Amino acid sequence: MRAPLWNEVGGRELEELLEIQPKYADKCDWGEVTNEDWVDLLRERHEIVDLCKNEYWKSQMWKILDERDWTWLLEEQPQLAKYKPAK
Repeated sequence: MRAPLWNEVGGRELEELLEIQPKYADKCDWGEVTNEDWVDLLRERHEIVDLCKNEYWKSQMWKILDERDWTWLLEEQPQLAKYKPAK
């Protein structure tokens, strides 16, 4: 099996990779991750918040999650409520 080419990994593939190998978070193109991918990933691996080094992207991603996303996320990871922006 060849090593991943990071510019070829995006969206759902990236989410699946990080669920198994969160150590690769610093190699990711976070611009390829949708809010749905982000919520799915965080439901499985809350520690990815600390591994994602793109602070601008991360701060913006919290803002675009809607109430349904937050409800679904916090069912599994209530400790992430501190990131929910005030309305």
